[in-house]
Amino acid sequence: MFGRRFKLFKLLGFQVSIDLSWIFIAILVAWSLSEGFFPHYYQHLSLETYWVMGVVGALGLFISVIVHEFAHSLVARQFGLPMKGITLFIFGGVAEMGDEPSSPKVEFFMAIVGPITSILLAVIFYWMADLGKQSFWSTPIFGVLQYLGFINAILAGFNLLPAFPLDGGRVQRSMSYQQTLTRQALEGEPVSRFMKRDPLTVPSSLSVKDFVEDYIYTHHYKMFPVMDDGKLLGYVTTKQVQQIPRGEWEQHTVGEIHLPSSSEISISPNTDAVKALGQIRRTGNSRLLVTEGDHLVGVISLRDLMDFLSMKVELER
Repeated sequence: MFGRRFKLFKLLGFQVSIDLSWIFIAILVAWSLSEGFFPHYYQHLSLETYWVMGVVGALGLFISVIVHEFAHSLVARQFGLPMKGITLFIFGGVAEMGDEPSSPKVEFFMAIVGPITSILLAVIFYWMADLGKQSFWSTPIFGVLQYLGFINAILAGFNLLPAFPLDGGRVQRSMSYQQTLTRQALEGEPVSRFMKRDPLTVPSSLSVKDFVEDYIYTHHYKMFPVMDDGKLLGYVTTKQVQQIPRGEWEQHTVGEIHLPSSSEISISPNTDAVKALGQIRRTGNSRLLVTEGDHLVGVISLRDLMDFLSMKVELER
């Protein structure tokens, strides 16, 4: 990946090196700042001042990139990943890992900490520039600080682009990994394996007030099957309750507000768990009725699926 490079220094156990390509880009940045950026925004200064601002601005960019990569490296070390060091090259910088992240979680946190660090640097530099302007610091000082705030904001935005190996691409990939692991763990498993049998049901004659107090507030579910004499009538959710004014809860019953069972809220016990998960996500229902014909045989929730997934991954790790 790199050509000829030189070791600069070692900090917190990480070796910082520079590729020859970075020297080229550093000179280019200093020149563009001195001859274009700063003269355009801060006029009537001397040529020498513009070049000092340009060199300091390039040095500030250099330090900002190192801080960005150090954030990646520190998080990686926290998760036990071996780090070879940090190298600056023509496209910026890279924290060299000795191994790939061990899980989507590790890759996500490793990736997201870089843009977060750059955003924090942007806020700090903008705050310092504003403080300097109010305190009547010289134009070159708050000019360079404003530039560093701007360039760190750009660095954060650029790294959040969903293109690997940018940080945004790594974040996106860790969502893809999670989906793949979830599918692999649940695929082929029938809903009947981890549904809740003999679920709590609500009689249609129950008042809305008692339903809220004795069921919703007690068991913390948003959906309950409605049954009378072992026959499934449908289901009732917190949404139906919200349509009744609170002062009228005692005057209405569950039977008046419940909804009939439908394909969106019900599922067969033989259905693949992956399909059940997709149905939960697609419809936004936190729980599904598991039915055989007109008979209720269980209830399954997103939490049931995630608990099963967590247990299976833990046992098969």
